Amino acid sequence: MSPRWFRRELGPGDTGPDVAVVARKLAKMEPEYDDDLCARVRGLQAVTGLPVTGVVDAATAAVLGERAAAGQVPAWFGTPEQDVVVAGLLRDGDGLRRFQSEHRLPVTGVLDAECATLLADVYCV
Repeated sequence: MSPRWFRRELGPGDTGPDVAVVARKLAKMEPEYDDDLCARVRGLQAVTGLPVTGVVDAATAAVLGERAAAGQVPAWFGTPEQDVVVAGLLRDGDGLRRFQSEHRLPVTGVLDAECATLLADVYCV
């Protein structure tokens, strides 16, 4: 099963929030699908027995996965640090609603466990 953030095949030159997720998951600071990210994807594919294409397809996305699929609520959820973490990730008051909409969650503007889990996975926090 593909993770929620995966909506299309990704390759060199692609941009967007989904590329940023792949970059973060592969410990790359710049959220762009450049030669460096392509090499990291190829390395992941090589060590996991996938065809080494450098393109993030459904199988590669499944290997990258998401903690949300395992139901792992982030340690900061429900703590006093929660608001600081969310504000730092989403930057403004409408950020949570945009995040919910972009990830096909109910757009409530309220951080629940499902949204926090996905937020933690997408931003790798």
